[in-house]
Amino acid sequence: MDKRLKLNNEITVGGQPTKDDLQQLALEGYRSVVNLRYAGEEAEQLSPATEGGVVERLGMDYEHLPVAVDALTSETVDQFRKLFAGLAKPAFVHCKSGKRAAVFGLLQLPGERDWDGPTVLREAEQMGIDLDLPALRDFLEKYATKHSRTRSAA
Repeated sequence: MDKRLKLNNEITVGGQPTKDDLQQLALEGYRSVVNLRYAGEEAEQLSPATEGGVVERLGMDYEHLPVAVDALTSETVDQFRKLFAGLAKPAFVHCKSGKRAAVFGLLQLPGERDWDGPTVLREAEQMGIDLDLPALRDFLEKYATKHSRTRSAA
């Protein structure tokens, strides 16, 4: 698994975990795993069904919400936020490299912190999140700006 990034006490994001990584997450007290990868996605180590079985045998909850970079929508993020609200925490959210997971994790945080687009991009940079994919960067900024209470109050 690529390095993990703890965004707060409830959510950590990262790349595709192995069976050993999942076991380590369980030992560390994680209670849920969310997989944002599509079945059959490039460099798939564990199918979503296999991963789900491993996660559940380890005593954690498992959710599979497949998300493609080129098909990001506000509705998908809203679906994730609703799903995340009901998860046992802490939760580990992953995709292939951790980039989609980081965007979804960051979009979970603005509701707590009321970040607008420029702020969420600065925070991402300060956290060391690699937003080298323009589609991810643009989507993150637009979604955060659209959903910022500061913007809505103006």
